[in-house]
Amino acid sequence: MNAEEANAIDTVVAQSGNLRDQLILKLMMSGLRVGEIRGAIINAAGEIVITSLKSPDGEFVISPNKSRTAILQAYVQKNGIKPGDFLFPSKPDVKSPEPAASFAKRFKKWASHAEVDTGLTPHSMRKLVMSRLVKSLQPADIQHVQRLMGHSSPKMTQYYASKIISDLDNQ
Repeated sequence: MNAEEANAIDTVVAQSGNLRDQLILKLMMSGLRVGEIRGAIINAAGEIVITSLKSPDGEFVISPNKSRTAILQAYVQKNGIKPGDFLFPSKPDVKSPEPAASFAKRFKKWASHAEVDTGLTPHSMRKLVMSRLVKSLQPADIQHVQRLMGHSSPKMTQYYASKIISDLDNQ
């Protein structure tokens, strides 16, 4: 995935007016894994709490930034989401998160409407976020990238970074 494809998808989702899709895409564009997004809950402060097996603390909190605040607040109010509720509950059972497969299906629909590569996945967005981090930081900052991306091992981060650098060299 490249920046132009991400921007095209972002435009399609923004024009749809679907708050759920807009919020999901904003979270994907921050580099979160689908499993982290689907299990997100809202806390009393209006922050998004992400439970992650990859995080050293087991969970982390995302304070809404300017690009997410209005969408998050409107989405939460419209859907009657209360602190402790899943941000993206399953339709048949609000006590369960939305199935992971629905995120991939939704992403493919966005890519199709944006007329970009329909083989893209939510993980493609995560790779784009990581490539931007790798390009913006010095090689010595690989541990910083590892922490931001939630990789349990620096070897995983180095693997992705070497692939990204290799791809850049081949362009």
